[in-house]
Amino acid sequence: MLDRMLETYEEVHARQRRGMPKYLRLCELLEGEIAAGRLAPGDKLPSEADFADVLPASLGTVQKALGTLAERGVLVRKHGKGTFVSSSRIDTHSLWHLRFLGDDDQLLPVWLRVHTIKRIERQGSWSEFLGPHPFYVHIQRSMNVNNEFTVLGEFVVPGPRFRGLLDIPPEQLDGTPLRGLLSERFGAPTLHVEERIGFEPANDTVCAAIGVQPGSVALLCHVLGYGVGDTPVYSQIYHIPPNRRRLEVRERMP
Repeated sequence: MLDRMLETYEEVHARQRRGMPKYLRLCELLEGEIAAGRLAPGDKLPSEADFADVLPASLGTVQKALGTLAERGVLVRKHGKGTFVSSSRIDTHSLWHLRFLGDDDQLLPVWLRVHTIKRIERQGSWSEFLGPHPFYVHIQRSMNVNNEFTVLGEFVVPGPRFRGLLDIPPEQLDGTPLRGLLSERFGAPTLHVEERIGFEPANDTVCAAIGVQPGSVALLCHVLGYGVGDTPVYSQIYHIPPNRRRLEVRERMP
């Protein structure tokens, strides 16, 4: 594996513009191995020392590259066990939203990581749609779109009906479409949705999460999910930073 990567690394280096940091070349190399299927979800990578021994890159460069891909959700670093290819890449065919198109009009890959699953009792934009409940379950996620930009997602459901979500470790839901989980585990299918899209100033927390300057305006996509008998199932908000990609909006849900 490393011998093949060495050859590819030199090819990447030859076609990249001068001045591109070595760690970004290594990032592109690893992403290419994953995209080609030569590295599959769950595969363990060689050690940092092995990378540094074979590739023309220092240990610090290797560490920075692996750390960068871990932040993007492409890799998972487990203390004492090593670095693994993440399973958080979501099947683009299962995406109902965040369907960003590349230059070839193909759907761009998305890596989805769940950061927190928590009980909240306060009212918010979600409670107007979901109705009054003693508590709600709030799930915060980040979506890495093609390693180009990050989208912050907030997913809220009525607490009494979906309290079982609180027992799930967040990392177990990486790469998992939540609408499918609600249908399979809780018997709550999503039959149709409403989408409300507009631009709003983002607060400091959101700005930091999506990588924009404080006080920036972000595209806000508010999705309202309905179940059987038009029962409200979930309220979901996506905070999307400025980017050059087109967002595909479909007329019908699959």
